Amino acid sequence: MTSYPPSRARLSEFGYRLVKELDAIDGIDEVLVLADEHNPKVERCGEKTTIFRTWRPDDPLSIFSLIFKLLRLRPDVVHFSVNFFSMGNSRVANLVSLCLIPICRVLGFRVVTNFHYFGTGTNLEEFGVKNSCLNRLGLILGKFLATRGHVTVSLVKNLLGRPKNLLFVPHGAVNLMGNRASSNNCNNNSTVVFFGFLSPNKGVEYLIDAFQRMNDPNLKLVITDSPHPRFLGYSQRLRRMANGNGNIVFVDYVPEGQLSSFFSQGDIVVFPYTSCAGTSGAFHTAAGFGKATVMVDLPVFRELMEQGAGGLVFPPRDADALVDCLRRLLSNPSLVKEIEDKNLRFARSRTWSEVARQYFQVYMKCLGKA
Repeated sequence: MTSYPPSRARLSEFGYRLVKELDAIDGIDEVLVLADEHNPKVERCGEKTTIFRTWRPDDPLSIFSLIFKLLRLRPDVVHFSVNFFSMGNSRVANLVSLCLIPICRVLGFRVVTNFHYFGTGTNLEEFGVKNSCLNRLGLILGKFLATRGHVTVSLVKNLLGRPKNLLFVPHGAVNLMGNRASSNNCNNNSTVVFFGFLSPNKGVEYLIDAFQRMNDPNLKLVITDSPHPRFLGYSQRLRRMANGNGNIVFVDYVPEGQLSSFFSQGDIVVFPYTSCAGTSGAFHTAAGFGKATVMVDLPVFRELMEQGAGGLVFPPRDADALVDCLRRLLSNPSLVKEIEDKNLRFARSRTWSEVARQYFQVYMKCLGKA
């Protein structure tokens, strides 16, 4: 179960890439995706995949549609790809959907849960949640429900308070078949990029502040204007900050087929997050296109660097330190090339096809066949 394109955010891109590679694995006979509603209601993808548009965002009653569909289909393994807001903006709908995990076990299904949020110490306000005792209790309950499957998969390896049934599978990265998205190589007209969905925890305001402090007429900043469904007003706040600066450009959501063209216009990709609930799919995408990166010094990015990723880091909310990182890279093409090569090697170690094979092994483990 997952959100799925054409919906955006809420793990739909993750679902699309993983399903595409699962479809190519010989040991899998059929992939059935229970996705958010869209027309047509049923569609075939690849050679083995069928998409069933089964549930409505923000509708807690969708749990009954999901149960009925599962009872009809009777899959060998039920794989949930979820987080606290993958079913919409409604906290009730999301909590009810997590209840489906233990319900599936009661109904006799083998259950794998890919839970994308296990972060601790995050600022709930940045995720659109009031920092109240009730909401904290809801987070605890949600994590408890998410680990009621037979196997729980985390995309973060160094996890505090690990559940007993937890396995680590890395986030996938695009496979460029050895190529990279070539750029200007930090010449006199360099471009800095922010890539990803816009939400308050992404800290893009600090990137805009740092860019304006640099006051370089030959430097351009490109921001993907893809507001997360929970934070539709955030991009307007950023546009007001840009204040008509002609060197700051906002571009629309970048579809899968245009990613290479998009990344080819950038020299450095910046991840100025103020907090992060799990690993960064946007970073893995940038690494897959062989881009030099600057990221904030948070545990999830430190973990990625320990696993082989490259980049410069700066403290959260420190625009001056970000300016220093950007100037260091923009004045040092050899350092840019070194980070590009490192990120490309990192991405090749966790392509989506390899990640899908690891999930297949998880399914076999769940079925007692591995």
